[in-house]
Amino acid sequence: MEKTYTLRTMNANDLFMMMRIINKIGIGEVKKMLSSAEIKKLLADTMKDGKIDDNAASAVGMQVMIELACLVTSHIPDCQSEIYDFLSALSGMTVQEVAEQDMAVFVEMIMDVFKKQEFKDFFQHLVELFK
Repeated sequence: MEKTYTLRTMNANDLFMMMRIINKIGIGEVKKMLSSAEIKKLLADTMKDGKIDDNAASAVGMQVMIELACLVTSHIPDCQSEIYDFLSALSGMTVQEVAEQDMAVFVEMIMDVFKKQEFKDFFQHLVELFK
């Protein structure tokens, strides 16, 4: 499938849009996910000889992204307009253009956001706050 969009690098302004989405999802659910025993074990596994193992830290980030993706998709109806606004801001498309994307393209856009390094970095720092 050919991509019909590009996503720009995320910046500080995007943090506020992400926080609105997280609030709609429920910060309690996000906190519960980030402080789960599984995530805590993964975080503990990132330390080797008192130093953070970059490969293990990336694995934690990936696990957090997968769990967050599941959480977001279960709440998409609750934060539909916020997600459209966020994807519109990242892609340069209008909200209407985002809303009219083929379903597979829309899901791919969301997954591409989760794969962005800035997104991973943000959630790695967020996980550290819940240690």
